Amino acid sequence: MAYVARFALSKTPRQVDSVLRHVVHSASNHIRAYQRLLAASGRTAVSFGGADDLPLLPIVDKEYLFRATPPESQLHDRTKVTRCVQACTSGSTAMPVRIYMSRAEALFRKAQILLAWRSLEKLPLRLRIVDLSSWITRESGFCVVRRPWCSILRLSNALPVELRVRLLARYNPHVITSCPSDLESIAWRLAEAPIRLPALRLVALQGEILHKQTRTELEQVFACRVAEFYNCEEVGNIASQCPADASTLHINTDVCFVEVVDESGAVTPPGREGQLLLTNLYNCTMPLIRYRIGDRGVLLPAIEDEACACGSSRPRMALIGGRSDDHILLPNGRLVSPRHICDAVWKSTIDLQAHGGAPWLLRRFQVEQDEPNHLIVRVIPEGGGVGDLERAITQALRDLDPMLRCSVTVVTDIAAGPSGKFQRVIRSVGARRAGGSLGV
Repeated sequence: MAYVARFALSKTPRQVDSVLRHVVHSASNHIRAYQRLLAASGRTAVSFGGADDLPLLPIVDKEYLFRATPPESQLHDRTKVTRCVQACTSGSTAMPVRIYMSRAEALFRKAQILLAWRSLEKLPLRLRIVDLSSWITRESGFCVVRRPWCSILRLSNALPVELRVRLLARYNPHVITSCPSDLESIAWRLAEAPIRLPALRLVALQGEILHKQTRTELEQVFACRVAEFYNCEEVGNIASQCPADASTLHINTDVCFVEVVDESGAVTPPGREGQLLLTNLYNCTMPLIRYRIGDRGVLLPAIEDEACACGSSRPRMALIGGRSDDHILLPNGRLVSPRHICDAVWKSTIDLQAHGGAPWLLRRFQVEQDEPNHLIVRVIPEGGGVGDLERAITQALRDLDPMLRCSVTVVTDIAAGPSGKFQRVIRSVGARRAGGSLGV
């Protein structure tokens, strides 16, 4: 029964508990690496009953997956690797992880992403999709993948912007999927030389935090809904933007169970941010139980009438932005999230934008903490007024802490990181100070 419930839609809390029991007991009986982890932690899954018992189990880190030997020890002992579907994480933490799934599990994972899109927009039965954040090894830099329910044009982010824009216009997609930073360069080119995309219904963004200012800019260019999806290679669609409130996400309880824990690993109450732990509800080939993905977020308190304004009863969450190491440590000892840093930079330009009449003042920026009390802000400005821009950004960041010094540098390009993802906030110096509070 629990095997079937793994692939059920709109799972009830009782079904979630049933699936959790199945996944945990399957892992403790058939996954050698997880058996060793349980033994090393002194824990047992014998009396595991459901979601309330998850805190009794050990937390699984990326290092556990990355260093497990042999790799097959992470898989169900009846698994035939040659029959598995594989996915690989980007390796942004220097520990790329390979994920194995059965064909049924992989199909369910893909279907859940499609259902997440359809929860926000009415889409045709056969979709044309453009994926702007693909890694394409072939020389052309693009390829078309055809499925029974869609065709996907995958474009390498190494292709010149002009070529990507031409291919995008020729394909005329119903959905564009990308990370925000990759799409921004496309949006700028479209704003300069408008190209119509009459079939476009949805821009689905993932892989990076979508800031409010970026959303507004992209909506102006693409003239359709721009939505944030919290996805990962390990699980698939974790959460999707609420149709009624763009600042919150609804957790996909058909796919995973989400916990938030503090630095000691203790579960935090709703409203208090911490590290996100994911438990996969459908993958028994390579179960991920209390998996520390490296992102930070907060579970939002339940609404009194049990249903959101959009009609969903699924739990709500918000992403704080970035990994723990990307929070800026202020001279006063306070940790500030990347989202807060970015909001300060965006807000510093509002008055200048209104005065100058420009739709946007910044094409792109990046903040790096290179010293305990110093930030480097790299900016690609739109037009002139660089002096005013520098003063506005410096003042906005110093408002966070008067002892904080800033250097604003004008550049022509800001490269993505080794994983291909653009990192808007980087902390490259200093360890987290014990007892520091986190500003959100």
